Amino acid sequence: MKSYKKVLVTILLAPLPIVGTGQELKSNLFLRTPQVVNYNFNQNEIAYSPVISIGAGLSRKSRFIELATFIDNNNVYGFYTFFGTTLKTKELGGNWKLHTNWFGEVTYVPKQLLDSDSFTYTTGLCFFLNYSFDWGSIGLPLCVGVAYNQKKISLNTRTILNISLNLN
Repeated sequence: MKSYKKVLVTILLAPLPIVGTGQELKSNLFLRTPQVVNYNFNQNEIAYSPVISIGAGLSRKSRFIELATFIDNNNVYGFYTFFGTTLKTKELGGNWKLHTNWFGEVTYVPKQLLDSDSFTYTTGLCFFLNYSFDWGSIGLPLCVGVAYNQKKISLNTRTILNISLNLN
């Protein structure tokens, strides 16, 4: 199966676990500025990538899935699905909350600077400080995870400024 077909199948099948008859889904649009740092265990190297990302998400109870596109400071673009569940939420007073989330992510980068298409698989924990408004929310997640790409494993950390707009 060609790479674009794999991406299309992933995007179409990814929402299935949270979509069902009679379930209340919440939807949102978001803008993010993740600052990604990878510590490559195989080659003992560090890579830093400021990124801007825009996408849409669905959630039901504590589960969520998001589909988005991104571009980094070197004009490398790609697509990803970010999914997971909230493990714990702590009310901090007012409209402030601290969420602890488990996440998974599949990132696809079409052939650009590399010789071929690239998939990266990441899983980990996010600590997400969030302030809610009637129209949406602003959040500051700190995510730590393990990423796998082209037989290389790296420790992946990111800090993110997240602005979400509620659609319902």
